[in-house]
Amino acid sequence: MKTRSGFSQCYNAQVAVNEDMIIVGAYSNEHGNDKSEFLPGIASVPTELGSISAAVADTGYFSQNNASKVPEGIIAVIATSREQHNSYLENILNREPNRADSNDNEPPQQSMTAIEQMRMRLKLPEYKAIYKNRKQTVEPVFGIIKSVLGFRQFSSRGVSQTDNEWSLVCLAYNLKRLFKLSFA
Repeated sequence: MKTRSGFSQCYNAQVAVNEDMIIVGAYSNEHGNDKSEFLPGIASVPTELGSISAAVADTGYFSQNNASKVPEGIIAVIATSREQHNSYLENILNREPNRADSNDNEPPQQSMTAIEQMRMRLKLPEYKAIYKNRKQTVEPVFGIIKSVLGFRQFSSRGVSQTDNEWSLVCLAYNLKRLFKLSFA
């Protein structure tokens, strides 16, 4: 993986979680960014767990390929760019008073490119609500793994070994999470 000081033997850990913050898919790889990991992340979820209704990802996963090749029946919500601080207030203040935002609440059109459809989708309230839940589901999982379980780097080398190690870390996390949910 390319780093600031050249190339280093680094690995990128990926997870797919459900709404209860239980890891349902996990793997590791040697890719320097997440652009090519959205579809493998969906594929990492075993079919025995049922069908996936929605897949949510941040801007690091956004690409034309990911936006256009989502499997049928899955609602994909991938952030297209980082939102600037105070942009909501800025948009309200800069809005023209007589301009009707008729296209802000319309569903994406089939004639649009996949990128345009994703940008349009993220303006709709129901998709904003789906994307907002990402911060409450997947982000805490990585925080707990790093802070509570103390896992910050792999002990082994090689993709297959790190994949096995990551599976054990995810298993430990899931056992902890299931124990906590059993008392809730």
